[in-house]
Amino acid sequence: MTCGGHRSVVTDGVTAGGCASWTGHVIVCGLHGQGLRTIEQLHLAGVRVAAVDDAPDPRLVRSVAALGVPLLPGDSRLPETLAAAGLPGAAAIVCVETDDLHTLATALLVRELRPDVRVVVQLRNPAVGRALAATGVAVLDVARLSAPAVVEACLRTGVHRLRLGADDFVVAETRNRSAGTLRSVYGDLAPIAVIRAGGTEVDVAPGRDHEIEPGDTVVVAGTPADVAAAGLGERRPRAAGPAFVGARAPRPQRQRPAALVRYVVRSLDRRLRLALAALAGLAALSVTMLMAGYEEPDGRRMTVVDALYFTVETIGTVGYGDFSFRDQRVWLRLWAVVLMIVGATLATVFFALLTNALVNRALA
Repeated sequence: MTCGGHRSVVTDGVTAGGCASWTGHVIVCGLHGQGLRTIEQLHLAGVRVAAVDDAPDPRLVRSVAALGVPLLPGDSRLPETLAAAGLPGAAAIVCVETDDLHTLATALLVRELRPDVRVVVQLRNPAVGRALAATGVAVLDVARLSAPAVVEACLRTGVHRLRLGADDFVVAETRNRSAGTLRSVYGDLAPIAVIRAGGTEVDVAPGRDHEIEPGDTVVVAGTPADVAAAGLGERRPRAAGPAFVGARAPRPQRQRPAALVRYVVRSLDRRLRLALAALAGLAALSVTMLMAGYEEPDGRRMTVVDALYFTVETIGTVGYGDFSFRDQRVWLRLWAVVLMIVGATLATVFFALLTNALVNRALA
């Protein structure tokens, strides 16, 4: 393959060589997703392109080779690589490397070697992008560029907004509903294209006296006020489902307490349910033993509420001093030791598992 008079070398399907004598071409550094799409668009526009990548994806290399675009397997951060790609005569440099540091180093090197050349880069760090833009480098944010298209696809508006200089314009795509001319149906809106019903014929840049039929897709441009006056800013009707914009979400039905409890129990982790069951079983056993063996100095026995209160007090290691095991039978005092050790351990495990479950739910 020949690049501007220089013989290229093909090794394992990868084209290597120099295009140092080229002029008016565009150098694309980084053969990845955005790099390949950029090369394809430049090739379709009739612009000569040279690609640079020191570690290209073999699948993308085949796509570039099919377009006849030379690929230089070198590091774009080296002056000799850029010189071999024809930097002295290049019209623009596009850097879309996957690594921001690689992109930044390439952009700064290009700006140093060719202060007059147009440089376009993609950076994921907004702060670095703002700093680099101060040097005259055009920094593109893929998320910012693609967000309007994503919103348009979701809302089905068919409306594209753009700014030319200090003025805002709108490009609207709509399905025509009446027969006539573009002037009679859409007034002073500038026609861009008409796609005949069925998509078999496309009329690009038609005149305002161009005849249109119902079912044709019409693309027009104008100011936001003119487009809104023509009724082209509304959302297209959806075939089914609730309205996407302006519609309130249906209120969830109120769950009964029992159903809510069952839902909470089912959503708990198995280990958490086991710890809670063990803690409840220990508390029930303690209430039973306190009611059977605990005796006040005046001979009174504990009620269920007193036994439950003393159990929780012991497990929680609170000790208000209103109840004590000091004057109770030996077996009951031994049980108090078991209750304090096992209860504190189960309570600690339960709260640890509960915290873990809450954190996992928040992350999910």
